[in-house]
Amino acid sequence: MDITITRIAEENAEYFAPLMPECSLDDYQLCVGAIADGTACGVCLFDFLGGALILDYIYVAENFRRNRIAETMIRSVKELEGEIGELPIHVNYCESSADLHGLFMNLGFLIFRDGEAYRVPAESFLYSKAFQGMMKVKGKHNVKKLSKLTKADKKIFKAALDKEDADPGVIDDAYVSKELSFFAFNAKSNEPEACMLCRETGDTIVILYMFIFKKDASALVDIIRCLRDEVTAGRDMEKCEIRFVTMDKKVQAFARKLVDDDSQLVSEGSTISAILA
Repeated sequence: MDITITRIAEENAEYFAPLMPECSLDDYQLCVGAIADGTACGVCLFDFLGGALILDYIYVAENFRRNRIAETMIRSVKELEGEIGELPIHVNYCESSADLHGLFMNLGFLIFRDGEAYRVPAESFLYSKAFQGMMKVKGKHNVKKLSKLTKADKKIFKAALDKEDADPGVIDDAYVSKELSFFAFNAKSNEPEACMLCRETGDTIVILYMFIFKKDASALVDIIRCLRDEVTAGRDMEKCEIRFVTMDKKVQAFARKLVDDDSQLVSEGSTISAILA
């Protein structure tokens, strides 16, 4: 089978559209497509995050699977000349996705298990009795969206992240949603208290990072209150889901307390982080 790899852009986006029905090219910084036997048969969509390429979406048409098309697309990116080709490729997925797990294992990705992934209907999470109880705690924090941070604000939080041994550059990455990521300042001292960085993919809101710089938990409550207000504005709440990863049993137990109906919290199994250098 003759496979041709091409960049996906405005001029050929319609050709690949059936393979990525809920994706917009505007949300990605590198889009790669595969053509076999004159037919668009595969797509890989990437973002840049923390000095790496993030593989956010990969799909191969059913009739073309088992022909190494996914492997060919990924290898074509690694073979690009210049800075992009030298970047490591990072991907997150659920270990229960057997086909993906097999693909990345066979390609030589380094595999790390990051915890248990859960998804829950946004309404069940944001309007549960437990959540409503949390909302009664009102901290004295100035909360800003990422889109509203000034250069000085970013500098403050980058320093705080660096102190926590976290990558401060994540604040500038296009992978992070500017409207769904929030930063809490102490209203009096303007010191950084907490932040939550999220990503929106289709109807799913993924909580990527959550940092508390002080021991005042009310800062996080203030952030979650802002997240709730933003999520419920202009979205179809019947379709909207929230996805997050728990790293230990205590966090899992806490997550279960946040939903009124335990059955609404669906485990997706172990989450895998994989890197191809």
